[in-house]
Amino acid sequence: MATQVTGQPEQGEPPLIDNPVSPGNNAPMPPYNFPDAVQPQGPYYPRPGQPAGYYYPGVPPRPLMPPYRRRSNPVAVGLGLFFAGLILLTILTAVFFSLSALNVLGWAGNGPLVTETRTVAPGNATQANVEINKGVGNLTVAGGGVDLMSGTYTYNNSQWKPEVNYNVNSTTGNLVIRQPSGSFFGSSQYNWDLKFMNEIPLDFRFELGVGNTTLNMTGLTLSGLNVQAGVGNTDINLAGITSSNMSGNINGGVGNITIRVPQDIGVQVIVNQGLGRIHINGLRASGNFYTNDAYGKTSNSIRLNISSGVGEITINQ
Repeated sequence: MATQVTGQPEQGEPPLIDNPVSPGNNAPMPPYNFPDAVQPQGPYYPRPGQPAGYYYPGVPPRPLMPPYRRRSNPVAVGLGLFFAGLILLTILTAVFFSLSALNVLGWAGNGPLVTETRTVAPGNATQANVEINKGVGNLTVAGGGVDLMSGTYTYNNSQWKPEVNYNVNSTTGNLVIRQPSGSFFGSSQYNWDLKFMNEIPLDFRFELGVGNTTLNMTGLTLSGLNVQAGVGNTDINLAGITSSNMSGNINGGVGNITIRVPQDIGVQVIVNQGLGRIHINGLRASGNFYTNDAYGKTSNSIRLNISSGVGEITINQ
């Protein structure tokens, strides 16, 4: 029911009526004109769609609000677009370099194919640090070498003649095998096949670029293993190695990494999940720690820190 504000009607208007009754719940009151309209006291409110000057009991009408629009943070949107573009550019660049490096594009060759063999004697070293930096092409590493290192290099770019540097400090040898810098566009071929001596403890450090890598460490004596994978697939076989508390770090790149660990040596793997997936078979899980049945029961042990990149990492026992 509505109530009418007090006031004097204009000349010729009908007299005022106290508390007029509306003919219906939503029907407007007669259109009186009150020049001195004053809102009545009490819980009376104007009703939307009714003439001005009339008030109705009840709750006040809720004001009409414009539809809510979620405002986007321009900084967050900009950063999202930037990182999405960066990831896309990285993937496209990796695919392009992989195709060119692996001769898929079929561009003109850089020159005649050359096969070169080089060896490094251990000298007085009873242990050695080995650093291998390879920017493009396939790499194979295995044990069973007669010398500290014997390598066969195949390439068709004269600028890519491998750089091999070795020195002995006291009883520790330091071997660095590096690919020279330079362009690798065209139908390039650049493969390394390296064999190392089983008897000398070796601490390996690999910096890999574009290409596939096979590290068959069976028979070798390892004191350390650090791998920074690049673009391509990497296969690491640690089964059958001789180790005395070896520790290592393996960081994934763009591609898949497969790691095989031994059963007769205690193994602990610590996983740091990145963008890629990690699959672990045959090891017991405790949070991000994985161990085999021999862990804590052997005098020697292997401890690996694994970080995934864009591709997948699979660990098998």
